[in-house]
Amino acid sequence: MSPPNLLHIFPSFGSGGAQLLTASIINALGHEFAHRIMAIDGDLGASAAIDSAIHVEFCPAPSHARPFTAPSAFRRTVQELRPALVLTYNWGAIEAVMGARMAGCTVIHNECGFGADEAVKLKRRRIWTRRLVLNTIFRTVATSANMLRIARRQFGLSARKAQLIRTGVDVVRFRPGRNTPGRISLGVSEQTVLFGYIGGLRPEKNLALMMRAFRDAQIPNSKLILVGDGPCRRSLEDLVRELCIADAVIFAGHVMDPLPYLLMLDVFVMSSSTEQLPNALLEAMACGLPVVCTDVGDSRETLGAAAEGCVVRPGDLDDFVQALRAMANNSDRRTSLGAANRKLSATHYCKENMVREYAALFHAALDHR
Repeated sequence: MSPPNLLHIFPSFGSGGAQLLTASIINALGHEFAHRIMAIDGDLGASAAIDSAIHVEFCPAPSHARPFTAPSAFRRTVQELRPALVLTYNWGAIEAVMGARMAGCTVIHNECGFGADEAVKLKRRRIWTRRLVLNTIFRTVATSANMLRIARRQFGLSARKAQLIRTGVDVVRFRPGRNTPGRISLGVSEQTVLFGYIGGLRPEKNLALMMRAFRDAQIPNSKLILVGDGPCRRSLEDLVRELCIADAVIFAGHVMDPLPYLLMLDVFVMSSSTEQLPNALLEAMACGLPVVCTDVGDSRETLGAAAEGCVVRPGDLDDFVQALRAMANNSDRRTSLGAANRKLSATHYCKENMVREYAALFHAALDHR
């Protein structure tokens, strides 16, 4: 008997958090399900993260999908593919949700986060569209407690229609260690305090705040590395030159495996205007790193007691500067916070729990169908 076929519809399957998270879930589920992936923008960059032993088909999005006619275009495509379940991701796939429902399919929608255009305030039209559409599908998955609150309070979803499945991390693979050769290859000595960010260089990450805070902190013998790429890279490189910190900032570019870079760091930093529960934060914690980040999404809750003095108000330059200085000046504190973060990730955010909950949800949806 063939395994149930799941159709995943993404606005983009580039190397972002939700995409890489889905790839890891597909890998962990093995051959329990068959998978098709559709990227509306055609970007399939995250496909490299899927195990080659797992058979996944990549389907083109309907080329004639335009405003007002897009739901009908998706309906026709879904009817042709005849999946057992349709899984959609974030606002950019909302028209695919409509089309799948028109096709009579069981739909699980995933709300993983917001872009820069909704970093401060959600758009009213999108709230009401979600209210109308998401109440008609099997379930909406929130990847953070903060997103679950938004789904219930603003999208009007009942407890039966919204479910929390926390992002999980592979705590066996991501574990404390030290990549000294990697540091040396980048010209970073063991005496240098290396701060680092891993993720997309996108507007909602507010990386200009991180750059300015690093410059203003004036920490002797310190460097900052940004691992990732995106539309903001050129403007950030210009800002580094403007701030006269080019000698202390490293742009590593896009990498498929963040682990070697995490093991080079002394402190993981994140300055986002909006997040929910980012993979990179959990991976840094699992590697036993202390964290300085903004108070967005589940960051404070995730770090627990280790959040004190490490979680700063979004956009607050002075707070960010003080947090960087405090972390740089106390190696014992870095060690103790890193150990606490490792314990939290292994106890509450292990990947096995996340995969088990997704598998149970998929089977429940199949039974419902």
